Amino acid sequence: MDSALSIADEIIRRTDVVSEQSVMAVNRLLSMPAADPCSDERIALMREIAIASSYVQLLGYVEDARLVCSSAGRHVPGIELGPVDYVSAKGARIRTNATLPLAPGAAFIIAERSGYAAVIHRSTPVDVFLNNRDVAVSVVSNSSGRLILNRGAYNPSWLRALPKGGSAREFDGAYVIGLRRSEEFDVTAIA
Repeated sequence: MDSALSIADEIIRRTDVVSEQSVMAVNRLLSMPAADPCSDERIALMREIAIASSYVQLLGYVEDARLVCSSAGRHVPGIELGPVDYVSAKGARIRTNATLPLAPGAAFIIAERSGYAAVIHRSTPVDVFLNNRDVAVSVVSNSSGRLILNRGAYNPSWLRALPKGGSAREFDGAYVIGLRRSEEFDVTAIA
């Protein structure tokens, strides 16, 4: 059971780092108001922040559910992002399975706040133990119970109310399960 919890610990660590980098990137953009969020200077700043990030693939600006510009340039008339899947406890508008023509075949999580969006490859937080088919990993929103990321088996009954930073281990008769709740963000990792 300790190995399942260790895997959940690694998933929550990766998820927290992705979330921290996304929040810091958007906060930096919001702290420097711009008359035109898609000016050459603003796009250069988005590019600088995205390149310096180890987990954020792209930063952009969203109007009416369309990515109108990003660290990759302007997107006229804008890239349709689709509906928001849920709003996080901290007010971020989350799309959990977005696609972009900039990267055909890839799926992304897009976290948007006050118009600015951080784009993260969906596999980044759960990209562990890929050679072990017996390892299943999930990330779930605590407030909505929504499954955000998943690879392998998942049962909603595995999610438990945990204190921030809390953990649990159990055996459900078929699977050894480890859970770790984030101290900072509205998610729990399950392995």
